[in-house]
Amino acid sequence: MSATLSKTILFYGRGAVLVCDGRCDKAWGINNRPRLYFQESGQLPRALEPEEEPKDPDDYVFLGDSVLGTAPGDPGTYECDQAKPSATPITDSSRMNKWCARECERAALLEPNEERIAPNMDPPRPNIPKGLR
Repeated sequence: MSATLSKTILFYGRGAVLVCDGRCDKAWGINNRPRLYFQESGQLPRALEPEEEPKDPDDYVFLGDSVLGTAPGDPGTYECDQAKPSATPITDSSRMNKWCARECERAALLEPNEERIAPNMDPPRPNIPKGLR
């Protein structure tokens, strides 16, 4: 398991802590990481068929690191003028940027007093907790 990196930032005018595991090589971005959708009530999530639309586009689970290969070095998403900071793992939190805060599925924004733990992407949690589906 990678160490948790943290960086104190100003996010929409408020102090926050950005944390991640530094695994940029596994960071696809929230808009690009492959996912499975919960299409049928009470059933396991599944891949969509070609041309099939999700029943609820927000009711998904990302695929875990163990089933995905290396993420693209540049997934094609940007926050302002900032892109994914690296195609390989990082160990220096000063490299974390706006892309990490707004696009990276491996990062979390926390209140300054919260425990600094990065999201676990293997296995990842569903986007919508089970009780709210």
